[in-house]
Amino acid sequence: MSRGGELHLSNVGQMQLLRGAAERGVPLRMMVRGFSMTPCIRDEDVLTIEPMAGRLPRVGDVVAFSMPDTGRLAIHRVIARPGSGWLIRGDNAP
Repeated sequence: MSRGGELHLSNVGQMQLLRGAAERGVPLRMMVRGFSMTPCIRDEDVLTIEPMAGRLPRVGDVVAFSMPDTGRLAIHRVIARPGSGWLIRGDNAP
């Protein structure tokens, strides 16, 4: 539903929109929900998510990704690069 120029999407809808923007190489602005990145990113903050243009994530980067177990969109920080993968975690996670 649209209200005041805003389009409210489910997490699945956001993920599909983000994938489409990434395929085209364009940034996407969206409101995020949740508290896992507090205090850096707060519930209902608007973020600009940009494709990495072939660059690999670095420790300290905040990245949007699809959670492997649910496929839901999440935004967390890269905290380590063990081997060939990345360890990511929300700033508000113990």
